[in-house]
Amino acid sequence: MRRARILLVLLALLATVSPAAQAAPAALAWQQPGPVGAVASHRPSVASCGSGTYLLWREPSGRLGFATWDQMRRWLPRALTITTPDVPTLACDNGVLTVLWRDTATPPRIQAIRSTTHGQTWSPPQPIGPPGAGLGLAASGGPSTGGTHPFYLAWRGSGADTQLYVAARIGPNWLPARAVPGVSSETPPDIDAFSDRVLLSYLGAQGSVRMSAAGLNPIVWGPFPNPWTGLSSHTPAATPAQSSGGFLAPFVAWKGSGTDTRLHYTAKAGTAWKPLTTLTGAATDLDPAVAPAVSGGSALWRGVVLVWRAPGTGQLMSSFGH
Repeated sequence: MRRARILLVLLALLATVSPAAQAAPAALAWQQPGPVGAVASHRPSVASCGSGTYLLWREPSGRLGFATWDQMRRWLPRALTITTPDVPTLACDNGVLTVLWRDTATPPRIQAIRSTTHGQTWSPPQPIGPPGAGLGLAASGGPSTGGTHPFYLAWRGSGADTQLYVAARIGPNWLPARAVPGVSSETPPDIDAFSDRVLLSYLGAQGSVRMSAAGLNPIVWGPFPNPWTGLSSHTPAATPAQSSGGFLAPFVAWKGSGTDTRLHYTAKAGTAWKPLTTLTGAATDLDPAVAPAVSGGSALWRGVVLVWRAPGTGQLMSSFGH
């Protein structure tokens, strides 16, 4: 069964939230879904970094596609002449846009190209992190330019190894990759770093969505409770954003389980989860991707941009919610 991504949008996990923010509605107002103008062979990846939001996908040829989000709420393609042997992921490393993938070495290494010019130019590929990365690479770091936030890599073990592993760069040095205690998953994880902690999201037993939160240094994992059981057979994920109604902490969207190709979402207001809602006019056969809608240095319309692949055609589709 294809892995699909549950999307979790979280702006202030443990920060102080105003009463208005706690009253943020679960049902957002969504732009009519429209085509990105690209065909993807695997799940897309979206990240906000510095003054923009960016989209990455892998074409059937193995070549990477790349686009930026503009103030007209549309994706503008840019040239990215590189092919990868593995599905890539897009991340922000302290304001530096970073594309990462697993190479074919033994043991596998994580390769990365980086851009400080909003994706106009890229560095040559360079290995980062410890060797031996497993399946479903995820990465996250500080979104602001010039910061010193830790940068995290997460993956699932290969084959029968269902443990989840996290490696972190704190300052200039990489810590060894370590298994997260008491955590296993049939699908790869997702990881998202914030100013004071990191959130790991993964699929638990019987279709349950599970999350663990940890401080930055030392990394000590603890549960982040939620009521999702039997709702999905896919991977959860996290990224910071906000809506026009205030903070959504977190906002979550995912593909349905099995043959259910609909996109579903909910939000946590204060300590309670809102009822599940289905995104009208959207269907996907892969993990969707979500990020804050940022263009020209500001969070436009206080919303999120959502990207998914249409079943059958492979066309990438997108919508903006606020």
